[in-house]
Amino acid sequence: MYYIYILLNKINGQIYTGSTNDLRRRVQEHNDGREISTKRYRPWILYYYEAYSTESLARLREKRLKNNGNTIRELKKRIGIPVKSGAGFTIIETAIALLLVIVTITIFGVALSSLPLTRTARNQNIAYHIAAKKIEEFRNTQFASLPPNSSFADPGLANLNNASANFTLEDYGGSSQIKIATVTVQWQEESRTRDVVLETLISDKGLNRP
Repeated sequence: MYYIYILLNKINGQIYTGSTNDLRRRVQEHNDGREISTKRYRPWILYYYEAYSTESLARLREKRLKNNGNTIRELKKRIGIPVKSGAGFTIIETAIALLLVIVTITIFGVALSSLPLTRTARNQNIAYHIAAKKIEEFRNTQFASLPPNSSFADPGLANLNNASANFTLEDYGGSSQIKIATVTVQWQEESRTRDVVLETLISDKGLNRP
C-alpha cells in the first residue's frame, strides 16, 4: 500500500504533507532529521493518513493537497487542524498556479503522442473520484449506521468499460470501535482488469485518523 500523511508539530502547529510506502519508517526519518525541509520543525507526530493501492494515486492526492489551497483547508477543518483566516491566494499558491498553467500547456503539446497513457490516466481519475465519493459518504455517516459490505452503483461507472464497485467495512486492529473502510472500483481496459482501491479508518468518535 501507499500512503499520504500529515505530520503535526504540537508545539508550534506546523504541519507537513508527504507520501510513502512505509509510514513508520518515514515518520522516523522526519524525526531523525534526515529530511532537510522538516528538520527544524521537529518533533513530529503522525496526525492523519490515507491509504491507496498504487503510488500514482497517492502522489496525485499529495499534489492536490500541496498545490490546492482549498483542498488542504477543507481537510484541515475535517480532521481538526486549525485553519488560518484570510482571503485570496498566497504568493506560493500564485506561483504554483502559474507553474500548473505552464505544465498544462506543455502536456497539451504532447497529448497526441500519449493517447494510450491518457486513456489509462482518465480511467484511473474516474475510478478514483467514484471511490473517493464513497469514502467521503462513509465519513459523513454515523458510526452505528454504517452499512454492511456490498457492491454499489455510481453514475461514473458508465464511463468505464465493464465496471463494478464494492466496499467492505471491517473491524480494525481487533477493535469494534474502529472500522477500516475499503472501496474498490474495477474496470476492463485492453483485455486487462484494472482497479483503484481506497482505504480509510472510521472511528465511533468521528475521527478518521490513526
